[in-house]
Formats: sequence, C-alpha cells, structure tokens
Amino acid sequence: QRGMDNAKKCNLFHDSTYSNRKGHESTHAVLEKVNIMDLIVLRKQTAIMAPVDVAGCYDNIVPQIAALPMESIGMPHSATLTNIKVMANLKQRVRTAYGLSKDLYSSSPNDPLQDEGQGKGGSPPSWAIQCSFMLHSLFSMTEGCKISCSRGLLSIERHAETFVDDKDMIAISSKQGQEGLRIVQSNMEKRIHTWANLVHLTGGSLELVKTAWWLVA
Repeated sequence: QRGMDNAKKCNLFHDSTYSNRKGHESTHAVLEKVNIMDLIVLRKQTAIMAPVDVAGCYDNIVPQIAALPMESIGMPHSATLTNIKVMANLKQRVRTAYGLSKDLYSSSPNDPLQDEGQGKGGSPPSWAIQCSFMLHSLFSMTEGCKISCSRGLLSIERHAETFVDDKDMIAISSKQGQEGLRIVQSNMEKRIHTWANLVHLTGGSLELVKTAWWLVA
C-alpha cells in the first residue's frame, strides 16, 4: 500500500489506466470512450477501435520482472526478493466447485512456474504499476490519436483506455475514404504489434479470441 501511495504521489501511474485508485473507476473509462466516439461521429472522421485483452494477466506476471517497476515506486529490494523466493517455493492446490485438490504442485528448476497467481493481494498493484510502465513505453514508440477542442486551444493525445488487462485502442484520421482507412489501419497495426511485444517481453501474451477491431467511418 505504501508503494501504491508513493506511485500516486509521484504521478507514476499512466493517465490511460483505470482501477486501483480513486477517481479512475471503470465508469470514467467508459465515459471517456463514449466522448471520443461522439467526437468521431460529429467530425465525420475515420477511426478504428480495437479491444485488446491480455491472457491470464495475474497468472503471467513474472515476479523477477515485476520487481523492477515495484522497486521504482519505493518497494525495498528485500521485499521483492522475498516475494520471488516465496512464489518460487510455494506449494499450491487447485480449488474447484468440488473443493481443494489433494495433490500439490510447485515450481522446479526444470519446470518453473512464474506467476503472481489469482487471489494474491499483491497481484493487482503489481500489474497496475507494471502496466503503467508498459503504457509509457507504448506511448514513446508509437503515435497516438490527437484530439483537440473545436477552437483548437486545447489538445490531448490518447492511445488507449485501460482497465486492468482490458484495453481499448483507438486510431483516428481526419481523412476520409480509402486514404483515411490506410492511415488508421497502419497506425493501429503498429500499436497492436508494439503492445503485443511489450506484453510478451514481460512474460504474457494477448488473448486473441478477445481481441478484435471495428471501423468507424
């Protein structure tokens, strides 16, 4: 909790992340998405919206990798090292509707299990800060959609709206027809591939059956 408070104080959470902090609930993410869609329709722009999901999420957090962003928000190295050792030596059972399994399973050198697991109190903050660092990388490597007010006095750049592991990416072009479609398609392809690589580098993968895109023109 102290690490999360320090991350908020130092403004380390990415603006596109919602959850795990006050004022950034799912309803705010939905409202922002609706507002952007309304602007696209009013201005008759060409856009692509792509919901992108991460498979497993907490089950694919690698403790050794997650320790890097966690230490950057103030968590002591001794604490992250303890977490790595506990997860490496933890003996686990499988809980189903029929109860707990009798057999145990655990990590081993020949078959390492690298995850934070479901139901662990440290999993949500660990993913939240790791996801924020991944989004900062995504924003630095790709071009987002620029949205400005009608008078052009204020503008923002958005890449996605993220709630835990669910992400809605958007690409917008003021061009119409085939030219506008080529622009948003190229932009979106680059961003999805970049995000997939970032997820893969941190131990996860995209949930392809929950990943799609649709055209707004």
